[in-house]
Amino acid sequence: MNLKVTNENYCASIVELKEFITLEGKDKIQGTLIFNNHIIIQKDLKLGDVGIFFPVESKINAEFLKNNNLFKDKELNKNTNIKGFFEQNCRVKCLKLNGFKSEGFFIPLKSIDYLHNSSEFKVGDEFNEINDTVICTKYIIRTQNHQTSSIKKPKKHIRKFNKVIENQFNFHIDTPLLNKNIWRLNSNDTISITSKLHGTSAIFSNTLTNRKLNIIERLLKKLSLKIQTTNYDNLYASRTIIKNKYLNENKQQSYYEENIWEIVNKEIQEHIPTSFTIYGEIVGYLSTNTMIQKGYHYGCKEGCHKLYVYRITTTNSMGIVTELSWHQIKQFCLKHDLSHVPEFYYGLAKDCFDIIVDDNWNTNFIKKLSMSFCMNDSMCEMNNKEVPSEGVVLRVDNLFSFDAYKLKNFAFKAMETAQLDKGIIDIESAQ
Repeated sequence: MNLKVTNENYCASIVELKEFITLEGKDKIQGTLIFNNHIIIQKDLKLGDVGIFFPVESKINAEFLKNNNLFKDKELNKNTNIKGFFEQNCRVKCLKLNGFKSEGFFIPLKSIDYLHNSSEFKVGDEFNEINDTVICTKYIIRTQNHQTSSIKKPKKHIRKFNKVIENQFNFHIDTPLLNKNIWRLNSNDTISITSKLHGTSAIFSNTLTNRKLNIIERLLKKLSLKIQTTNYDNLYASRTIIKNKYLNENKQQSYYEENIWEIVNKEIQEHIPTSFTIYGEIVGYLSTNTMIQKGYHYGCKEGCHKLYVYRITTTNSMGIVTELSWHQIKQFCLKHDLSHVPEFYYGLAKDCFDIIVDDNWNTNFIKKLSMSFCMNDSMCEMNNKEVPSEGVVLRVDNLFSFDAYKLKNFAFKAMETAQLDKGIIDIESAQ
């Protein structure tokens, strides 16, 4: 059996039921906690039962749902006399059922028997694919390209010059879920807990790039003379797209009606030392008064925006990346008149809460964290409590690297689900 994880945050997990929560007035369902997520399950399940957990906003294989009679449309099920609750989009939603939270989906392990012998799975196994069969993925709304008919195609092909050197520019890593990774946290770790802002990701770098040679330099190079082929230059990007990767490139249309990354890059370019890369979140408005994320102004006036820094690196000529610690990031921002993401705590993990350091410390830590630091379904202070706070990021500083994990507010997850129900595009996914 070959199990493959392609997206850690949206993969299936084999778990064991370890606790139950009584749901008042309900005789057919009960609650449980899986990775600190509140899950509604069948009443006949028992402690120690093993099954498959699917996270919120994952998309489950249609054949899996069919063979387990989980579709709301009975005609889609193997047994057309049984009605389930999944829509045709096969999506796991974040819901409140009669006031009870539902932050994922659990089903007994025998549900996979139609595809593979369930006895071969063990608690702790994770997968998006089983033997090359996709079981679950991240749910994404497919949209048309945002290019408009007003953009004219060039009459002739212009050869693009790629400035990017492969080991010099690095996109930001996907942030794993803290719920699933709390066991990695050590009580003696130096951590920061910061606000997770709801804007659009941005990267600004003064990095080693390819240098475009003139005709004489190209000729000298062919004659095996030493010619400088690289230099330090400015690159900027969204979460997944380098916006100025090529020279001689026509302006690209992005999700927004203006290139907010180019605008912010011009504002901070002079503050980026050689070999440094700054990662941050742009929030507020475009110059057209359109919000970068609907409802989330973060105190910006209409037509204004702000960059909040959450990561800074340096990269040497060999491509070796060194991470600035959270303390160094704050000092860098202070020196260069930049803003960093709001901090709730910085210090040793064991000093963050009044919790006894024992075998249950990790579990008690995340439960306490979930009730603190703008979690607990709270509204965002930076947006006048008009919208839910997104959550927090817990960062662990190591000697030359760091680990970061996100913990989202339930109210925010429910809002995301409602937006997907309406077909509203997730801007980060669009990028």
